[in-house]
Amino acid sequence: MPRSLRLFTLSLAVLALALAAGCASHKSQKLKSEKEYFEDAQKQMQSGNFSKATTSLEELESHYPVGLYTEQAQLELIYSKF
Repeated sequence: MPRSLRLFTLSLAVLALALAAGCASHKSQKLKSEKEYFEDAQKQMQSGNFSKATTSLEELESHYPVGLYTEQAQLELIYSKF
């Protein structure tokens, strides 16, 4: 087998392994509804866990930039960060 063909084959193998490793490390996260994110944040704030509430509200904003809970979520986010 010519050297250039071996090098090409080896390069393809390394690339395939790198792509497979990248896909394996991606976490599959279930997308919640807008209401679920908001209710989770409310529960966290009531229990005094403002960092988790902030995370839930930021996820709500990121997944649902326009929706029924968006404006209230932005206000709650200000409160939870304060």
